Amino acid sequence: PRLTLASSSAASDVYKRQTLITINEKLKNQNKEKFQIIRLNPIRVPLKNFFKHLTFTSLNPKNYIRIYKELNENKPEKILVVNHYLDIIIPTILASKFLKIPLYVTIGTQIQSNNVFKNFILNLIDKLIVGNIIFPFVEGIICWDSEIQRYISEIHSRKALSKTKIIPFGVNGDLSEFLSHKHNYFNVNYIIGVGGIIDQRNFIFSIKVFNELLKEFPDLSYLIIGNEYIPDARNLANQLGIGKKVIFMGERPHKEVLSKIKEATLGFSLATGRYSGLGTVSMEKMLMGVPIISNAKEELFGEYAKIQDMKTYIFSTKDVFETAEKIKTVLKSEKLRKEIGQNGKKYILKNLNWKKIANIYTSYLAENE
Repeated sequence: PRLTLASSSAASDVYKRQTLITINEKLKNQNKEKFQIIRLNPIRVPLKNFFKHLTFTSLNPKNYIRIYKELNENKPEKILVVNHYLDIIIPTILASKFLKIPLYVTIGTQIQSNNVFKNFILNLIDKLIVGNIIFPFVEGIICWDSEIQRYISEIHSRKALSKTKIIPFGVNGDLSEFLSHKHNYFNVNYIIGVGGIIDQRNFIFSIKVFNELLKEFPDLSYLIIGNEYIPDARNLANQLGIGKKVIFMGERPHKEVLSKIKEATLGFSLATGRYSGLGTVSMEKMLMGVPIISNAKEELFGEYAKIQDMKTYIFSTKDVFETAEKIKTVLKSEKLRKEIGQNGKKYILKNLNWKKIANIYTSYLAENE
């Protein structure tokens, strides 16, 4: 179907589509005959120690006019908003109702906190805003995995849950950059963790596991790449006396991150919130054949495709010693590292490539004509 995407991210390989309405300044129009890019002007607000900038699309009245005008002129059969928490959805909802065009949203992130009180407040806000202003006006809610679907079932109404469909997100960028890498499974040098150190990804568990690994692998290091928004991880490493073995690299350019992943023995990909998914960096690690340690469940993508413990990835339980013993088994076997790494790579290529995901989107939207 003809489709208009309202998005802040690169979604250029998903559909036979017509128009992308975005606030992304870096996105390039590589196929102008089939794909038109319309850029909105958001209001950007720097937020120290949290976001480099916070953007508000709905606060600029011109964006309401622009979205309505583009939808009215292009007359798409469907509208898809990529990431429902972006306030670009507010003017899009109004335009879709005026023009009677079905609206769909994707959800890739749960709003949550490990702090009980903060989590209660976030859930309350989520119910009030998303549950009353967004979900009632959409035809379908596309969840990137079963954890997001579980989040909706626990926070929102049964009606909202009945609108959900699990369709995974794919890996962005040029696949050749990942596929050209031939991973070296002989070296046991360092484990890598990537992502900002925040409440929902505090690296505490992985540092405790790493501390156990050092007892048998004293030459092993742990590289953590990402901004330190909270000091907990560094403090713990120093308390355990392994401050020199846990290397905090701070934020690095994506190209440098990929180069570090290529040389890693294993990759930690652990979420510390209530819900655990498989993020983009985890997929990038797997695409380059690096075995990952994750607390994402095997049924993460529902009936779509199972990930398998000790076959496509290493499942981390909540027990430090149990997880450490599992990883030691992998570190002791070059054959096992290669098997898990290569199976993980094949899994991503088979199940999370954009061509296959695009076909699932197309079938899903066609079913809802």
